[in-house]
Amino acid sequence: MSGVACEQGFSGTVNAIIENLPPQRQTMLFSATQTRSVKDLARLSLRDPTYIAIHAEAVAPTPLKLQQVWAPFDPRYQMPFMTRCIFFLIHDTR
Repeated sequence: MSGVACEQGFSGTVNAIIENLPPQRQTMLFSATQTRSVKDLARLSLRDPTYIAIHAEAVAPTPLKLQQVWAPFDPRYQMPFMTRCIFFLIHDTR
């Protein structure tokens, strides 16, 4: 989840998912950015989180050869999209 996605209301969807998880669980939150929205989400939804930074001391925050793109989509499709992503992550047979 990116900071941009959080700022566009995606965090509401993630919060809805987190609220429906069992209290005893292991939760991992991955984000390419550490915006205030991402840090707040981690603070409110995780207990005693461990932060791991890759390239924290790098001169450039993004590797020079990496190209990133994003596209906005209709908020009505956020929950179905997340559900399918989680389904495929869980059932990946590769």
